[in-house]
Amino acid sequence: MGKELVAKILPVLDKIIWPQSEAMTQFGLQTYEMGMDWVDQYEEDARAIQTALNTFKSSDSRPYALAGVSYLLTSLSREKKGRYDPDGLAEAMKWLSAAQNIEPDRPQINFIEAQIYVFQDELENARVVLDYLRDQAPYIYRLNITEALWQEKAGDFDGMEHYYLEAERTANTVPQKIRIQTILGDSFLKIDQYEKALDHYKQAIYFNREDPRLWHKKSLIYWRLNNLDDCKRCNEIVLRLNPKNKSALRLQEELKKKMGGNSSFFGRVRGQG
Repeated sequence: MGKELVAKILPVLDKIIWPQSEAMTQFGLQTYEMGMDWVDQYEEDARAIQTALNTFKSSDSRPYALAGVSYLLTSLSREKKGRYDPDGLAEAMKWLSAAQNIEPDRPQINFIEAQIYVFQDELENARVVLDYLRDQAPYIYRLNITEALWQEKAGDFDGMEHYYLEAERTANTVPQKIRIQTILGDSFLKIDQYEKALDHYKQAIYFNREDPRLWHKKSLIYWRLNNLDDCKRCNEIVLRLNPKNKSALRLQEELKKKMGGNSSFFGRVRGQG
């Protein structure tokens, strides 16, 4: 999927007139950060890709705009099961190099290089970049995320959790905090650490109780733990928020089968549950 996405967007990028000024402006930094936030949302909403491009294009700083495109291409290169298309990452590195040729020593840009190395499984190169950037700007939100990605790739899940929580602490917006807690939940879910995953999904829901995806993730964990009552409760919230959620509807049917139809207290009293 990543390979196809990158192939589709490259001709679009060639047609865009990017800003010409090489100045590193405050407005350029703001649009860059806004654009990256839109990139982070694309898996839930494909329209975010176009919004991100429009945001980067509106910048008055060429290096920030080019780095934004690099960040977008890096994200779009993601394939199934956490793999990344090497050609997509190579394209991302080209755009990043163009930004670095103008502004070679900016941590807000150079963290992308460390991310690309992580996704290419070049952990030693990523470590060199991260150690250098940490001396410059240890508390940048996305630098902490990149450090967490490195720790996860190296198999240190305690380190991963530490740096994601550092990222949350340095986050500027509520959506960023939600994203960090969701990523942590997903990461622990992948290694079957259900209680830790639940804790982080609960934290994400604390920031946004109206996101059906988070409730659905909780319901799936409760299903795996055979906690059918809590699974049903979360599933009902999902369907209240999004009645057409196909995965939640399937889970609802499985719950009915497993719980014998009517699982309420009144139903059990009547002998129906």
